[in-house]
Amino acid sequence: MSKVSRQSLVSCLLSLVLAAVALAVGAAEAQSSCAANAAGFYRVERAANGSWRLIDPAGQPTVWLGVDHVKFDGFRCEADGNRKHYRETNERQFGTPEAWASNTVERLRSWGFNGLGAGCNNSLLKGFGLGRCVFLALGDSAAAEKDDEEHWLSDNLHTPGTAFPNVFNPDFALHCDREAEKACAPNRDDQEILGYFIDNELAWEARRGGPAGEWGLFDNACAKPVGNTARIAVDKFLAERGLKVGDFIPVPVRMEFVELVAEKYFEATTAAIRRHDPNHLIIGCRFAGTVYPDEVFRAAGKYCDIVSINGYAIPIPDRNEMLLSYRDRYYPIAETLSKIGEVAGRPIMLTEWSFPAFDSGLPCLRGVGKRFDTQEERAWASALYARSVLACPYVIGYDYFMWVDMPAKGISFRFPEDSNYGLVREDGREYKELTDAFAAIQRRDGLDFDEWRRQLVTRGPIEPPSYTPRMLVDYLDSEFVPVTNGAAKPPAFSLADDGEWRVENSPGLVLRGQTGQGKPIAGILWGGFDFGSLSAEIRTHGAFDPMNPGWDNVTTHSVARVLGASWRETEDKRGILALDCDLGVARMALEVSVAPESASLHVDLRCIQNMSGETIVIDELALLPDSPLPEATVPPKAPRPGFMNRPRCTRSWIDSATGRSLSVFSDSQFISAIDFAAANGDEKRRSAIRFVFTRGIHGSRQLVIAPGEAWTPESPLHALITPTL
Repeated sequence: MSKVSRQSLVSCLLSLVLAAVALAVGAAEAQSSCAANAAGFYRVERAANGSWRLIDPAGQPTVWLGVDHVKFDGFRCEADGNRKHYRETNERQFGTPEAWASNTVERLRSWGFNGLGAGCNNSLLKGFGLGRCVFLALGDSAAAEKDDEEHWLSDNLHTPGTAFPNVFNPDFALHCDREAEKACAPNRDDQEILGYFIDNELAWEARRGGPAGEWGLFDNACAKPVGNTARIAVDKFLAERGLKVGDFIPVPVRMEFVELVAEKYFEATTAAIRRHDPNHLIIGCRFAGTVYPDEVFRAAGKYCDIVSINGYAIPIPDRNEMLLSYRDRYYPIAETLSKIGEVAGRPIMLTEWSFPAFDSGLPCLRGVGKRFDTQEERAWASALYARSVLACPYVIGYDYFMWVDMPAKGISFRFPEDSNYGLVREDGREYKELTDAFAAIQRRDGLDFDEWRRQLVTRGPIEPPSYTPRMLVDYLDSEFVPVTNGAAKPPAFSLADDGEWRVENSPGLVLRGQTGQGKPIAGILWGGFDFGSLSAEIRTHGAFDPMNPGWDNVTTHSVARVLGASWRETEDKRGILALDCDLGVARMALEVSVAPESASLHVDLRCIQNMSGETIVIDELALLPDSPLPEATVPPKAPRPGFMNRPRCTRSWIDSATGRSLSVFSDSQFISAIDFAAANGDEKRRSAIRFVFTRGIHGSRQLVIAPGEAWTPESPLHALITPTL
C-alpha cells in the first residue's frame, strides 16, 4: 500500500473513531443506554436515588436472570472421541432439537429465569420470549486473525485470558467494523435481544508475550520491536512525558498507558457495534473477575451500556457472607460491586458464576469456583450469591454458569474443565436442591416490580446448611483459648551469650536458631523429631528490559543473618518470638507465636524496610518451611466451606510410612500460592507460602519502597505451620 493510500485510510478511520466518541460520550452524559429512545428494545436507566434498573422491550422494569451455555449439544468430550453425551441424551428423550428447546424454555421459566447468556443456541431458542445475548469476540478474533506480533499485545492461545489485540494497528478498527457488520446488522430489529458481549476474559493483565500484571499491556508494548505500531505508540506516549523505553517508568505513567489502551479498545469496538446496530445494549467484555485497575473499569463505563463481570466469589458460611476482592482487599460482594460501579459510572451484570459440589460424582478438579461437598451446600451458596449481588444498586442482573454439567473426563486438552456447574446433569435430570433455590428466589408470581425486586434479596435458602465448619481463622484462634485451670505453662525462651536462642513448650515443641547467621532462620522440632526449618526471602523487580521481557530481571534476596531475637509473653500464655532479619537490601520483621500446649506456629510478617540506597520494587515475599519428609500431597479433594481461596489451605509434606506431616496454611490478603519444590537436592523439601504483589489473584500493584522507608501491611501477612507426629 502506498504512503498516500495508508494516510487516507488512517484519516478515514480517525473520522469514524471521532464519530464514535461523540456517540459514546453523548450516551454516557445522558445516563441512559444508547437504546433509551428506541421503543421496543431493552435499555437501562438510572433512578434519582442512583440505583440502576433494566427496562424490557415492553417498557417495564425487570431484572435480568439468565443462564449461560443453554445448548442442545452440551459439551464435547475429547477423551471420548469427541462424543457429546448431552446431545445423545436429548436425541433419545426429545427426538428433535425443537422439542428439546420447548422443554428447556419451560423448565427455565419454572425456575424463574428470563434470559439466555453467553454461549447459547440463539437461533434454536429464538421466538420463545426469553431475552438473548449475542457474543462477538471482536478483540479475541483480531488477536488471532493474522499470526504475527503486529496484531496482538498478548498472543491468542485460544484459552481464556490469553488474547489481547493491538489496538494501535489500523487493522483493528477495520476488523471490528467487518465483524460487527456480519454479526450485528442482522439483529438490529430483534426485540428479544438484550445486547452484545464484545469479548470474553481478554488478557488485560497481558499474561502472554511479557510479564503479567496491572501494567502488563504497557510492558508488552515496550517489548515490541521498533517499527511495530504498538511500539510506535508507546514511544510517542513516553516521549511526550520526557521518557523512553528502558527508563524506570513510574507506576502512574504505566497506568496512563493502560488506560489509553482501554480507551482505544472500547472506542473502536463500541463504535463498530453501534454503527451496524444502534438499537441494542453493549454489555461489555466479560471481565475475568474484579482484579483490574480502575483505569480499565473507567474506560469500560465510558463506552459500554453495562459493565459485565465474570465474578466467582468466596462464600463464608460462618458469617453468611459472600466476599469479592477489590484493590487488594476483600469486601462483601455488594460493596465491591458498588465500588466498581462508582468508578465505571454504569450498571453491572454478573455474567458468570457458579459453585460445584463433589456429590455430583464429577471430579470437579478443573475450573474456577468454590467447591462444596453436597448439593445442599451448593444451593445455599448460590442463593446467597444471588441475593447478595441483587442487593447492590448497580446490579441489573446476572447469568448463572451454566445449563448442563461438563463431561467427567473434561472437555478437551485446552479446556480440561470437568466440574459440576450445571443446573442439569448430562442425563437431563435437574439438581433439584439448586433449581428449587433459584425458583424460590427468582419467580415473580404476579408481584409488581418493586415488591419482586425487594423479595429477590430476601427469599431462598437464608441460613447455611447444618454442617458449617468454622473458618480457618476461627480454628486458629481456638488454639489459643486461655487455660482456665492454670495447669499449662507459657513456652520458655533462652538466649545464650553466643547468640543461640531456643523456644520450648511443655508438650515438646522446640524452635532454635542463632543471631548472626542466615538461613535457616529457625529449626523446628516436635516430639524429638526434626521437621526441618523456616526461612524467608523477597524477590525484587528491576527496570523492565524490553528486549528481555522474561523474569531474568528478578533478583531473589534470602535472609543473610538474624540481627536480633526477642521474646514476650501474652495474657493467654502465648509466647511471641520477634526476629529481625537482614536480607541485604532490606530488613524483615517476623513474629512467631507459640502456644503453650500446641505444635502450631503462627508466623506474621509485620514489616519490610528498605536498607539500600535505591528504591526497591518488591515482586514477591515468601516464607519457606523446609522439611526432610519425602512426599508432597495435593490440596484436599473436598475443601470444606470457608477453606477454599479465603482462607487458603493445603497439606504440605507427609511421610506415609510414619504419618508425620508438616502442614502450611495462610489466610492473608496477598497470598497467591502455597507451592512445593525440592530444596537442597533430595535432602529437604520446600513449601513456599508466596505473597505475590504483581501477579496475584487480587491484581495488586507492585510494592515500591523508597530508600530508608518501611512498609507495614494493614494486617500482618500471616501463615500457620503445623508439624504432626
